[in-house]
Amino acid sequence: MKTNTFVRMMGGVTLVITTGCTAHVFSPPANIAPMESVAVTPSGDTRLAGFVTSQTLDFGPHTSTVSLRVKQGLGYNLSVGMDANLTGIDTTQANDKDVAGQIGSARINGKWSPIGNYFALTAGFGAGTHTGGQFIAPDLGIVLAYENPYLIPFANVSGFLSQPLNAKAVDISYGDDPVGTKVQTPDTTWGATWTLGLKLPLSNVSGIPFSPYFGITGAALWDDKEDTRVAGFSGGIDATF
Repeated sequence: MKTNTFVRMMGGVTLVITTGCTAHVFSPPANIAPMESVAVTPSGDTRLAGFVTSQTLDFGPHTSTVSLRVKQGLGYNLSVGMDANLTGIDTTQANDKDVAGQIGSARINGKWSPIGNYFALTAGFGAGTHTGGQFIAPDLGIVLAYENPYLIPFANVSGFLSQPLNAKAVDISYGDDPVGTKVQTPDTTWGATWTLGLKLPLSNVSGIPFSPYFGITGAALWDDKEDTRVAGFSGGIDATF
């Protein structure tokens, strides 16, 4: 019995509908939903955060991502950290079949805010695994925000390159096609992830400052053959210790 393994990739697949349905395999990013404002973690402090992101790929597949993040303040307007992401994919509405898959990734990152409350630079290096094998994905980005005590608007844009490692063939045969009709392996993929959001800095509760976040987020991916878009919503909270 044929299995539609093409649905088992976050950001790794798109259904391009023209005269029919086709699929394409991309290598995913590691920086899935860059939710943060300009402010760096204060020197000596640790900031823990959790986020939930829901996105839709072009023409159908839905993804849900849980992200955990830890950041450490180094002083000199610098912080470093690590993200861990787990994504589930539901393509029921894309192909009328109840098929799901996962992608896992981890990423180390740093942020430098040389202009106080308005601008920061970010950099990261991630790795992960999915149906098409393993991958590495460095990224560079900028953050714009207006830091204030009440409500902080922010915007993130991050460019990435995703390089497959140990790439595996993926059967993307669709509908009534026999198994093996269309098989692809992921190629080098590049693109951008972005977020427009709001951060609400709250007063100390039990001595712990915390901030809820909410925003819209998305991504664009290209390789030398195809491109796709992803869009959705993200929300979460961080706390400083």
